[in-house]
Amino acid sequence: MVGLLVGTIIGLIIGIAIPNSGMTSRNPRIVNVTNVNVTYFDTQTNNAYLGGVLSGFQALPGSVTYYNFSVVYKNSSYSETIESVNTMNAGFSLIRVIPPTPSVIPPQEHSVFSLEVRVPDQAYTGPLNIVVLYKINYEANASHGS
Repeated sequence: MVGLLVGTIIGLIIGIAIPNSGMTSRNPRIVNVTNVNVTYFDTQTNNAYLGGVLSGFQALPGSVTYYNFSVVYKNSSYSETIESVNTMNAGFSLIRVIPPTPSVIPPQEHSVFSLEVRVPDQAYTGPLNIVVLYKINYEANASHGS
């Protein structure tokens, strides 16, 4: 079952847009996100898997930055609903997710998600952990005779 889930959804980095003037990895007053871990959690089966370890970024403490990633859905029969996207790190908050959730991804399609992230008010070095809650829409296709 886990192999099926891993084969149906893959998180990929599309791009990062952040302010970076005056920031270096040696500046003790920055937020240095070393990488972004995207974990997918199937709300129907309670299975979770790491969908990707993506590039990190730097930002000024307390600032807002934008982070984009793509969900590629390879199932050929059923659509998928991204129910929510959350951060698991203290001090980080998601201000907005575009497109808003819940968001349906048709079979064999992908969707780019843009996260508006407020980073901690103090210096930080480490990963940013993102959790994507999703479900496969088996019942939606059953009503269409599939």
